[in-house]
Amino acid sequence: MLPPENLFYVGWVEPGEWFNITVRAEPTGVYTADLLYTSSGGGDIAFDVNGKQIGGPVTIASTYNASDPIAWRQMHHWRLAKDFVQIKLRKGVQVLTLRVLTKGHMNFAFLDFKPEPK
Repeated sequence: MLPPENLFYVGWVEPGEWFNITVRAEPTGVYTADLLYTSSGGGDIAFDVNGKQIGGPVTIASTYNASDPIAWRQMHHWRLAKDFVQIKLRKGVQVLTLRVLTKGHMNFAFLDFKPEPK
């Protein structure tokens, strides 16, 4: 799966880098998110909600493709990780921070949130 045409993404991130995403939850509950990403070597990321760490590190699988001989294209083998993470969100606007912990060389296109059935 590729990101939609003309979609901006966060790219070429390294350990120690982070970015915020603003999300609006309706209603309060547990949400599962799919993640569209690339990672030439795998690694670990973590999430904060409103400045508070939630859970532990989450491992990203490598999207490296040995049959592709062009090094820069290793950053463009996109993978959709279904049900990648579960996050409890309060109703309203929240700030989600994605932090890169290990390895790096990752691109992030989107997190697609869905409420868990009750």
